[in-house]
This record gives sequence, C-alpha cells and structure tokens, in this order.
Amino acid sequence: MAVKVKKLTIERLAKAAPAINQLYAQQEKKKRRETMNQQFERVLTDLKRVLRDLTDERNNVALVLKDLDREREERKKKIKAGLARAKKRGVKLGGARRTSNVDAKTVVALRKRGMTQQEIAEILNVSQPLVSKILASGRKP
Repeated sequence: MAVKVKKLTIERLAKAAPAINQLYAQQEKKKRRETMNQQFERVLTDLKRVLRDLTDERNNVALVLKDLDREREERKKKIKAGLARAKKRGVKLGGARRTSNVDAKTVVALRKRGMTQQEIAEILNVSQPLVSKILASGRKP
C-alpha cells in the first residue's frame, strides 16, 4: 500500500507542478513588484528631500543677495555723504595733474627738423603720447 500512496502522490505532484510553478512565478513577480515599489518610494523620498534642501538653499541665497544689495546701497550713501562733506570743506578731489617741463617750442623745433615723435620723446625723456598731445594742441612756440 505504501508504494501506491507514493505513486499517487508523485502523480498528483506531477499534475500539480505547472500550477505550483505558476503560483511560484506569481509570487516572485509580486516580490519583485514590491521591491521595485519600495525602491521607487525611497527614490521619491530622497528626491523630495533634495528638492526641499534646494528650496531652502535658494531662499538662503536670496536672503544673502538682499543683504549684499542693502550693504552696497549703504556704502554708496556713505561714500556720497563723505564726498559731499569734503567738497564743503573745499577739498580738491582727484589726482594732481601731471605737469611736464617740456617746452613746446623745443618739441616743435625738433619735429621741424624731421624727427619722429618717438625720437623726440626719447631725447626729452617724456612719453610719446605727451609729445603727440603737445603737437596736436597747436601750441605756438
């Protein structure tokens, strides 16, 4: 009898095998789906956190920029006020004008001899633009 029971059990198992395999496959698909859903939820949670952090950072940057603008405006006001006070006291603003001991007659005379502006500048120990300016100003010797 025992052999018959085994035979029936094996036959039944053989017949039930496709159904068992199908159930097993369905369970595996369900587990994969659940795993994928969990991963998706984790990614969404992380993404929400990143977006919240970015929003916070953007707000922080906006606040810093506002502070910088306010400070710049305050500096501008202070500078203008200081310049106005200096002007009231009669302070001359700006650098002193450079004066040259170059005689315009000498520059014109050297130019009439046929020398270039660069040569004149080297002889008189001044810059070529200064020689050019003297010649262009039409200073009469």
